Amino acid sequence: GKAESVEADAGVAVELTQAELQLSAGNYEQALATLVRARANAAKHPYVLALLARAHRHLGEWEALRPLLPELRKYGLLEDAALRGLESELWHALIGSISEDANASVKNLEELWRDIPLVQREHIKLRVCYLNALLARGGYSVAEKHIVAWLGKAWQVELADFLGRFPPENPRKLLKIIRKWLEAPSHDGTLLLAGGRVALHAHEWETAGTWLEEAHQRGATAENCCELARFCTAMGDHERAS
Repeated sequence: GKAESVEADAGVAVELTQAELQLSAGNYEQALATLVRARANAAKHPYVLALLARAHRHLGEWEALRPLLPELRKYGLLEDAALRGLESELWHALIGSISEDANASVKNLEELWRDIPLVQREHIKLRVCYLNALLARGGYSVAEKHIVAWLGKAWQVELADFLGRFPPENPRKLLKIIRKWLEAPSHDGTLLLAGGRVALHAHEWETAGTWLEEAHQRGATAENCCELARFCTAMGDHERAS
């Protein structure tokens, strides 16, 4: 405050220092108010953008943080790794906020996904987050199209695990795709388990039983044991189910 009263030109420097102190003390709303005043000089003092991003992040104001990302990149205010981490956190949070919004729709999720940079959309954790949000909103057909397209380009266990957990748009068509994937020598128990679930949706009981048994033989996880037990119960084989 003394610096500001002594020298009028020290205004921006004072505001930045004040904001840093407020952020360090956890007074994020006060820091935001200070930075909003300093924002008018952001062209000359881009560091204010980095502090603004920090304040918005701590306050969970993701929509306000979103337009700052291009400027943070433009001025090189964050290391590449830190910027990528912030972007990832932002997109996860925005997907989560739509997923939790009772008034949001599958279309809202699709629009957000198209806005996410391609390099971020390649990340498996963000894909899983997006798929979970789609399923929470009943976007089964959209989720299925993404999963099939992604797995067609590169095998990812986390994505294959989604198959069969929700009603396929066309179970027999999806089953045909899975049969083709199973021809690859590198396929694992995850695909067999997913295939078994899809076969159940397609009412192909013999195929479902065969694949569930094979998945169980490859590795008796709690999940495939439960799936196989439910199948055996439905078939009347209570001894095998037990």
